[in-house]
Amino acid sequence: MEYLAKHPQVAAVHHPALETEPSHALYQKYFPNGGSIFTFEIKGDSETAKQFIDHLAIFSLLANVADVKSLVIHPFTTTHSQLTEEELLDQGIRPNTIRLSIGTENVNDLIAALDAAFEAVKITIHDGSAGSWAASLLPAPYPEVFSLHTAAMSLRRGSPLWLTLTGLLTAMNVVLSLSIFSIPVPGGHLYFCDVVIDTAAVLLDPAAAFIVGGVGSFLGDFFFYPAPMFVSLVTHGLQAVVISLLSHRLWQRRQLLSSSVAVTAGALIMVLGYTLGRAFVYSTPEYAVLKLPFEFLQAGFGAAASMLLLYPMQLKKLFRQHFHVHPDTPPRNAAPRR
Repeated sequence: MEYLAKHPQVAAVHHPALETEPSHALYQKYFPNGGSIFTFEIKGDSETAKQFIDHLAIFSLLANVADVKSLVIHPFTTTHSQLTEEELLDQGIRPNTIRLSIGTENVNDLIAALDAAFEAVKITIHDGSAGSWAASLLPAPYPEVFSLHTAAMSLRRGSPLWLTLTGLLTAMNVVLSLSIFSIPVPGGHLYFCDVVIDTAAVLLDPAAAFIVGGVGSFLGDFFFYPAPMFVSLVTHGLQAVVISLLSHRLWQRRQLLSSSVAVTAGALIMVLGYTLGRAFVYSTPEYAVLKLPFEFLQAGFGAAASMLLLYPMQLKKLFRQHFHVHPDTPPRNAAPRR
């Protein structure tokens, strides 16, 4: 443990024998002779951890523990893969977590094997300020709303990556506003742009969500059907912001429920916004009432399709493994990681 704690490619070591661990006092009381099972977080992401294990000699890749031979496992994708992201984080298991069970081999041989594996996956760490890329690899003391705290690409607002991803999703919203990409149904067409808006709002921060939803819808109408463009700007902009806020701040450990409530609220905002817009801005109250069932169908289609993409198809999990979004404020119920 001392070797790993001092290694420059290790972000954290977790074992109750360490005084920094909350269970240290209990460990001293009930396990005076020590224990050989612990975890550490390698600087990098899930792929870095897997590559480290692939290059690790002597240690056997097995899920069992307390063997006479040393063992290694990647809990995030094996023993605990059935858990949700929130449950994994609650138990202190991250994509870069590696579990070791130390056997009876010579300690110098084990350290040599670890050294060789670290060398094989060596990454360059650039020293700098707390806001540097190197600092972003280090574990944070609190689980933030939008972050998995891995060496994922930073999505800080205004950064080139943030602008690129926001622009790409905005362009998708504009393009999918075309009727050639819609599904004809009685009363109109089902547009896929609502799927983009709801999905982006769940994944991104409120500012990016507004650009994708509000500005993207405004541009789509501006180019193809200008009459409702300002209604679209306000309605879809508000819809996206509300979805983003609710999906990330309602229940941190029940993200599926939070996202479901968020997209449902967004769907109601969309129906209300376009109904009022048709009635008082660019059409008539009678036509607004006539189109009301279709608006519910369009909103429901967008919400259902986005939830299908985000959870059963695991788009949200994939997104959070590769992107680190910086929240403006910490969540209400944030608590120190145990």
